[in-house]
Amino acid sequence: MYMVAKLSNIYRHAESEVHIINNENRKKKDINDMCDKNMNVESLVPFDDEKKAAEIRYAAFIAEKNISFETAQDILTLFKEIGKDSKIIKGMTMNRKKCKGIISNVLCPIETNRVVDILQNNKFSIFVDETSDISNQKWMTFLVRYVDPETLDNKSTDITRNKLMCVLVKYVSPNNGQVLTQLLESVSLDAKDCSASKLFESFKNLLIEKEIPITNIVGLACDNASVMTECNNSFAQYLKSEVPLLITLNCICHSSALVASKACKQLPSTCENLIRNIHSYISGSSKRCAILREFEEFFNVESNKLLKLCNTRWLILQKCVARILENWEILKNYFIVAVVEDKLQTAEIILDNLNNNKIKAYFLF
Repeated sequence: MYMVAKLSNIYRHAESEVHIINNENRKKKDINDMCDKNMNVESLVPFDDEKKAAEIRYAAFIAEKNISFETAQDILTLFKEIGKDSKIIKGMTMNRKKCKGIISNVLCPIETNRVVDILQNNKFSIFVDETSDISNQKWMTFLVRYVDPETLDNKSTDITRNKLMCVLVKYVSPNNGQVLTQLLESVSLDAKDCSASKLFESFKNLLIEKEIPITNIVGLACDNASVMTECNNSFAQYLKSEVPLLITLNCICHSSALVASKACKQLPSTCENLIRNIHSYISGSSKRCAILREFEEFFNVESNKLLKLCNTRWLILQKCVARILENWEILKNYFIVAVVEDKLQTAEIILDNLNNNKIKAYFLF
């Protein structure tokens, strides 16, 4: 008996059924041995340590991606539901384009059709406004408020970046009687012509396209711009011609801001100047901010950022006044030191105002 060791015999044996079966069995055995080794290594790490490590990685991810802390629990709950079958998690893929595509092409049409079905058969109110984005493109945003028969959660969305005519639709859901506010659609406008007639034409064409009866509208809320609320030629007048019993409400925030602004004009200008001077004096310097924090720590008071008085932010004045009053004594002590060290006339003026009981009385008022 003898063996043949030619290269052709080796190739022939490699293609034989016996060799192939033995080779597959050997690979499976190697994989099983490797898994057993990994399981033995993992079993040496306590479960609590693994859980803590996972929580730390998750918290680091939240911080790195600048995700709101309030959504951390919601995200974790979602993945616990999805992760009941580990194959689903391992098989999932998601990137920027795919995520955008799912929202635009899957979720958006379904949600839009759901809202349209409700609006076609129920009364609702609208909020109309126009805005523009950094590209100077004008849009009309269609927002609706209604009562949802299925849920009890208020939903309100008004986030746009283009020049939009914002139309907020509020309605009562026929299922559970809950009032909801939802964004129906953002309508692009011609920035060269945003007259009241053009706004109403775009709005009406959208309702026709969605087959929503315009007579289902019961209320209109909008800002105080002339194009929206003027007596003779405005969006509100065009809509009233279609819905004679329409209830029109000007923007509550805008109206409240006008009332507050008119009332504040009766107060001495010193009060408003004090708020502006304190903010510009301290917030404009990181060194002065650090010194103020030292005063807050010495007086055992929570550190709060000084608010800037801004005319474009409605009703911010009340928050600025409240923040100054919370830190009144701390600010007095701060500027006592500032007058000596900085030797600036602005610091002296601010300190004199803080020592004036009449000005504090106006702040308390």
